Amino acid sequence: MSRRHPIHVLWAHPRSASTAFERLMRERGDLDCAHEPFLPDYYVARAIRSFPHSKENPDQPQTYEDIRAMLLKRADAAPLFIKDMAFYVMPHILDDTELLAAMRPVFMVRHPAPTLLSYARMDPDFTREESGYEAQLAMHDALGRKPLIIRSEAMRADPEREMSRFWASAGLPYTPDAFAWDDSVPDDWENVKDWHRNTLASGRIRPLQNEENALDELAALGSRFVEIYDAVIPAYNALVARAEP
Repeated sequence: MSRRHPIHVLWAHPRSASTAFERLMRERGDLDCAHEPFLPDYYVARAIRSFPHSKENPDQPQTYEDIRAMLLKRADAAPLFIKDMAFYVMPHILDDTELLAAMRPVFMVRHPAPTLLSYARMDPDFTREESGYEAQLAMHDALGRKPLIIRSEAMRADPEREMSRFWASAGLPYTPDAFAWDDSVPDDWENVKDWHRNTLASGRIRPLQNEENALDELAALGSRFVEIYDAVIPAYNALVARAEP
């Protein structure tokens, strides 16, 4: 069933700078934007694990079926941009041919060493599944087409180039005013704003710094984080291999 307006989706993993990407997309002003709408299905409806530094929002739809219905309805009214985590929708979405066909996906990946280090500092109990890389790879390969993959490091180094590549691939006009924002909290960030304080305060996408020793710092936090790193680095490498230069 075709939709009247496009649904652009950034499939990310935690701590990948995807929220900065989303904040920039909101600044365009020509898209309805949804922030991790499938989070409640994973952490509330299915209760796979409690989500720290957040508050439950009873006004949000909670189940996969209700969330997808809400998003498709919003896409009937206006062009929609969604930022979400691929692992939230596994395994439901692999059989959801209608939603997969309606979405125009883009992926974002960041090297696991600094990513997992940042994640561990926010949530030391995160799981291998929550690292997100393996779900991204599974979804990418299930799509049957080759969506754009953006490396977080490249976007941080040259946001104008990387966003221009994405906008061109998505059929969206270049919008120079989108690259700076204020520290106001979007309504659908309110219950998870503690995760995004740096993005809100930064005012723009900024270069990454001091990541050379991230793996050593991760190991210093505990062996289980290195075990997760070793488990997910093949998925990360596979995604980077699929990315264009």
